[in-house]
Formats: sequence, C-alpha cells, structure tokens
Amino acid sequence: MAGRFLPAELKGSFNDQPTANVTPQQLKKELLKHDRQFLTELIVAAISRKREFKTAILEKLNEKISAQGAVPDANGDEPKTKLNDELLTSYWKELKKIVSKSNQYGGCPPKEENKAYRLFDKVTTLLDKEVFSDDLRTGILEEATVEHQTGNSGFDDALMDLLNSLCVYRSDWEYLIDYLENKRSGFGSYYQELARQIRKDKLRDDEGFLQSARAGLQYGTNYHELGMFYAEKNDLVQAVATMEQGLVKGEGRLDDLFDYLFDYHARQKNDGAVDRLLQTAHNRQTYVAGMADKAFGYYRDTHYEKAKSALLDKFRHVSELSTTTYLDLYRKAEAFLTEGDWRTEEPGWLAFVAQHRPLEHLELLLYKGEKKAVLDRLLSGNVRDEWWDKGRLDKIGRRIQEEFPEEMIAHYWQKATGLIDLAGRENYAKAASYLKEVQHLYTHSLRQPDVFAARIRDLGNLHPKKRALWDELAGLV
Repeated sequence: MAGRFLPAELKGSFNDQPTANVTPQQLKKELLKHDRQFLTELIVAAISRKREFKTAILEKLNEKISAQGAVPDANGDEPKTKLNDELLTSYWKELKKIVSKSNQYGGCPPKEENKAYRLFDKVTTLLDKEVFSDDLRTGILEEATVEHQTGNSGFDDALMDLLNSLCVYRSDWEYLIDYLENKRSGFGSYYQELARQIRKDKLRDDEGFLQSARAGLQYGTNYHELGMFYAEKNDLVQAVATMEQGLVKGEGRLDDLFDYLFDYHARQKNDGAVDRLLQTAHNRQTYVAGMADKAFGYYRDTHYEKAKSALLDKFRHVSELSTTTYLDLYRKAEAFLTEGDWRTEEPGWLAFVAQHRPLEHLELLLYKGEKKAVLDRLLSGNVRDEWWDKGRLDKIGRRIQEEFPEEMIAHYWQKATGLIDLAGRENYAKAASYLKEVQHLYTHSLRQPDVFAARIRDLGNLHPKKRALWDELAGLV
C-alpha cells in the first residue's frame, strides 16, 4: 500500500518492481539515500493524501520532542504547544466525526465504537500530560458539550470524562457546572450531583456546594452526599443528623445512609440506636437483610437473643441479598443457634424455603443428605428452573442420578422424548444432552449398554425422517 503514495522519482528507484510489493525495509533503505529537502516534501505529500499519516507523524514528533525537551523558536514561541495543538486537533476531528454520527443514528458498529474509545483514551491521556492553547481547548470543550447534550451516541460517560480533562481554569469549571446544572434529562439528579462535586473538589466552593446540596434533598443519595460533606469537615453531629433525616424523608436507595449510621453507632456501642436502625429498615421496608446482617455481627458475641432475632430477620429477607443463599444462612444458623433453638426453628426454615425458593430447598435437602426427598420433588414436576438460572435443576439431578439410576433414566427419557416431539434443532440438541445422561447411567451404573443401544434403535424407528435429530445424536448411535 505504501507504493500508492510514492512520487515518480522514488518509484523508479525500485528497478520497476510493482510498488505495492515494496516492503517497509526496502522503503526505509531507499529513503535513506535522499536529502532532507526531498524527505520533507515527501512527508508533506503523504499528509495531504491521508489524515492517518499526519496523525502518525505528529505522534512521532511529539514523542521525540518530549524526550529531548522543547526549545523556544526565534520568536520565543513554544513549538511543543503548537505540536500538541496539531495532534489534539487531529484526534478530536476523527473522534467527533464518530460521536456525531452515533448521536444521529443512536449508536455505531462495534468496529467504530472500539476506534472511538481508543481515541477517547488518546485524547484524555494527551490532555492530562501536555499543555495546549486556550482557544483550542475551550473550543473542543464547547463542541464536546454539544455532543454530550445530544445524548444519543452511547458515549456519554466517555464524553463526561473528556469534559473534565478539558477543564483547567476556574472559568472552565464554571462553564461545566452551568451546563450540568441546567441539563435536562432523565438523569438530572445525577448531573446535579456531579456539578456539586465539582464545586466542592475543584473550586473549593463550600458555600456553593451547601446551597445546591440543601436545595436538592430528595433521594437517599442526596442526604448521604450532604452528610458526608459534614463528616469530611469533622462535624459528626450534623452529619449524623442529616443522615437520620434522610432515613425518614429520603426516597429511593437508603443503603448508604443505613451503613454510615450503623458504623457510627456501633463504634459508640449504642445498642438502642442499632435496634432503632433495624426497626427503621422494617418501617421503610428496605435494606432489612443488610441491617439484620450487621445487627447479627454486632450482637453475636454479646447478646444471644438479639443475635438470634437478627439472624431470623435476615433469613426472612435474604432474597434482598444477591450474594447470600439460603444454604449459606442455614449453615450459619445451624452453627450459631443452640441445639434446642435449632430443633424449633429448622422446620419453619425448610418450609419457608420450599414455598419461596424451591430450587434452593433442593440444595438444602442435598446438604442434609436427603437425596430421596430430592428425587421425589424432582420427579413430581412441581419444581422448575428460574428464568435467570436455567439448567440448575438438571445440575441437581446429576448429583443424585448415581444413587437412583433407574428413576433418573425414566426422568431423562421423558424429558428427551418430549423435546423431540416439539421438533427444532435447539430442542434436538437439548434432547441429546438428556440421552447422553441415559447412556452414561445404562453403561456405568446399570452395566447395560445393550439395553441403551436397543432403545436408541427403537427411537430411530419412531423418527426415521428427522435428519437434524440424528445429526445431534450422532455420537450416541
């Protein structure tokens, strides 16, 4: 491809060979024969043909000058700034083209998206390391703000990072704050919070932050933000009062408020406050499992009855916690409760889980070694996979199939034939997976491989024309 951009006098130096086949090594060897004037003209010609060439050359020059140290020219100007401006302009023009098009169409192909993120990284890295002319920087700041305001590109987070990198002076940050505070979108509260953080962290404008934060008290996150400001100023009384107010008035997520207040009162060994927090979680019907877990940890070594109560509370609300299973909690209760209390509580726990989480109930029965009870529930057909956890029931079945090979063979066969009757490649593939389990049990558990072979032949006689099915069963026949 390099040959497309070679001038005639350079092409002739390669003994009339096709220039499309010129290797980089050959090209470098030939270029070294020419003087600086010719090479300069060659570079300018290449730049005029292809924007990528200009960017690549600017990047190389930037690296070299950075390594050597910039020297002012005869007019006292800093050549590095001019070079930085050229390179930043080159990056931004290419990036803006992708972002603008994505805003127009609501996204872009993966290849363009990956290219855009590479350019975002290059631009922000360059902005963080180098110095630029104010006119260019503020011009890009305004253009990037327009693209962010459109909000249809899918690059909003990356654009927000870019806007932050473009701000240097107080006037830049004030411009960004004004934009965020007046932005109209479904995420207005989020942008208001960003504006407040800039006031506090970049402008050190505590009064401005407080005025905005107090005016924006609606959600739990707003109260937490204001409370943490007071905490950072070591005004813990005001911090606690603000967060307590948020538990009463705040909307939406309150987890951070509960966490801060619990940690504060736990350090003070204030049992009454800890109990009130757990009751407030019940009253607000939110974060009960989280607060119960904290209360259990707080009381487990000092107050058995309160710890037990908190553990039971967590059990009844454990579905709120994505990282905790009923089996985890069952083991914890089994280890913590007295033998008498556990005998009293366990039947109720098992019944509750059987009603609300049938699959997890099977896991509990497996943990207890009650495999026959698992088999009975599995064969009843009353337990099904959750939509978000497909395949879990089959995994449970495989854990008991060696103990009950005949029953599981009948179960798998029924599943397989039902799927075959539905037809379709996907159903045939799933049916094949069940029949592989049947083959395994006949071969290794019952030692009857001939019986399996005969049943597969009979199945073939029932469906002789389903070629897609036999493609899936090829390894079993």
